[in-house]
Amino acid sequence: MIFEFGIPLSSQYTYANRRRPDFVSPGSQSFGIVVDKGAQAGATFNVGAGSPYCTSTKTTVYCRLYEAISTGNGQHDFIATLYSAPNGGGSPLSIGDTGNVTTTGTTVTPLLLKAVVANVKLTLQNPAPPVGTAVNDPLHIVLTDASGNTIADDSLYNPPDPLYNPVTLSSSDTTNGPLSRTAINYQSAVYQVTANYNGAVTGPITYSATCATTACTVQKAILTP
Repeated sequence: MIFEFGIPLSSQYTYANRRRPDFVSPGSQSFGIVVDKGAQAGATFNVGAGSPYCTSTKTTVYCRLYEAISTGNGQHDFIATLYSAPNGGGSPLSIGDTGNVTTTGTTVTPLLLKAVVANVKLTLQNPAPPVGTAVNDPLHIVLTDASGNTIADDSLYNPPDPLYNPVTLSSSDTTNGPLSRTAINYQSAVYQVTANYNGAVTGPITYSATCATTACTVQKAILTP
């Protein structure tokens, strides 16, 4: 099996060369492949600067990984994961799953690496709006992976590719301060959220988030009229 990808040297280049937005974090230290949910032997590679599988430029470390994995013809599933530490250690930064594919001889199969959200930071543009005035207050959302790198903007792509663990936003007061949207299924959705305070006399309203599949830490935002 052969896998090729580029590891950007900063979050600015997370979607290298503006190809389809496979998420490859600058914090990637190793790459693992699991075959048939572990029923067949897979492989793990250390990647990044200095790896025998990789070469470096000013912005990107390019890696070409190869391993003799014989699956035989038929239906097989391949799961690829980029990790934050060598030898498949640390935390997953992105995960891709082919689903069941039919292999016959040499098979080329697309595999999309989806970003794994580890941290969600919420801040309000105006955390203290005046009572009596309704406002649609932008809620700024920053998603980062387990290595602390920002999950980059995918808004150039249509459709944008989903996060591995979508984020669900919540408001503690959906009557006086509902959100314009609660589902963050892809990164560029973070630019489309407002906290819609209705101007009522009310206590503090807390905005929070949860991540599906894989847990994440959350920095909450509080609106205090």
